[in-house]
Amino acid sequence: ILSYVFIILSAAVLFSISISIFLTLRDFLPNVIAGFYLFRRFEPGTKVRIGNSSGEIIRMDLFSIILKTEDEDMLYVPNSLATKSVLIVQAKK
Repeated sequence: ILSYVFIILSAAVLFSISISIFLTLRDFLPNVIAGFYLFRRFEPGTKVRIGNSSGEIIRMDLFSIILKTEDEDMLYVPNSLATKSVLIVQAKK
């Protein structure tokens, strides 16, 4: 009987660990994949509009794009949001 209790408890612990890993990676992986996609297409200094926000790309990493707006504000856009939104490269004037 103790072996059945041990097996059930072990299964419950493994299930809990699996769920927590899944919930952690659910947001992490799309941002990393989108980061690789965006790295090849854009570089710092490019002026873009992502959804309703626009600015100059200051920095890009695996998780986000940092834009500097016309008001000198810094805007952090998750990479997964950038790939799901309309992303427009603004022409140089």
